Amino acid sequence: MPPLPSSRWAPSARRLDASDLLDCRMEMRRGDEVVSQGSGRACLASPLNALLWLARVMA
Repeated sequence: MPPLPSSRWAPSARRLDASDLLDCRMEMRRGDEVVSQGSGRACLASPLNALLWLARVMA
């Protein structure tokens, strides 16, 4: 069985709105190696669209 993916995030008292998500930067790593990076806009034009797509696929 392959290892499960994991993630790290830092909680904050600052609230984000949808426009903040568009400009939010992301970096995916495998160990110390950066394997992907981008912004919220690169994710089906918005991370909210990606979430909606995932919900429809999983339904």
